Amino acid sequence: MATSNGNEAHIKRIIVLLDSSRAARVALEAAAELAARRRARLLGLLVEDTDLLRSASLPFGREIGFTSGRIRPMSSADMERRLRRQAEEARRLLAAAGRRRAIEWSLQICRGQVEAETLAITLPTDLLVLRRIDWARGTGLRFGQLTVRIATTANCSVMVLGEPPQAPRQPILVLYEGAETGDRALAAAALMARESKQEIMVLLPPSAEPMAEGSEAAARNWARRHKTSISFMRLPGVDAGTLVQALRQLGGRVLVLSRASPALHNPASRSLLDEIATPVIVVP
Repeated sequence: MATSNGNEAHIKRIIVLLDSSRAARVALEAAAELAARRRARLLGLLVEDTDLLRSASLPFGREIGFTSGRIRPMSSADMERRLRRQAEEARRLLAAAGRRRAIEWSLQICRGQVEAETLAITLPTDLLVLRRIDWARGTGLRFGQLTVRIATTANCSVMVLGEPPQAPRQPILVLYEGAETGDRALAAAALMARESKQEIMVLLPPSAEPMAEGSEAAARNWARRHKTSISFMRLPGVDAGTLVQALRQLGGRVLVLSRASPALHNPASRSLLDEIATPVIVVP
């Protein structure tokens, strides 16, 4: 079990962001499964949006039905009732997930903005589970923008869920861009590979880049020290567009990459979490 190259082996708590959507329920099931596998506590986080509450208190407040498109009056009392129902449902779903897997669970409810409240609660020993589409609703942001900000600023590992792999034996993919950050990504991938008995494929920068050969040697050294079997694929580029194209060809059970990766931080590359179906784990 890797213990010196990142926080994945020390996960004590799995945090999942909840709301009333079906996508949040899928995220809860995934988080509960991870908590059972890692023998970690499960924490459901429900953020009651203060902007919505403020809007509901205005005399001209209206809401548009997400599926019906109908415009309805909105009041503070209606909003408070809806939030209470949402909290009761979240508690019921958490209890059921915990019961099925015999895991410890809790629900934390707070009011504020999703990003700020989420970042405030996370610890380095947490794994935060996000569903790609949950947190854009009503914000005017593209689906990945809020997710990218949380994933690149949280002080813990973050899993951004995607579609389940089509083939159960698809490899775990690791974007390796040098020992300083790549070793932590490899440690996280190795733990997952042992849990699921999957292979690890290391994605390397183009051979023309100065760090390319050094990255391959560093990854081989890490694998040798930790008795981990890996294979390699050289990418034509490590920008988001190239990664999206490669992932569509490879499939992959999950992509593990460092928070420092240019694929997440380059403003032109923010489409990474929007356009790929593969689940992504961002490690500190």
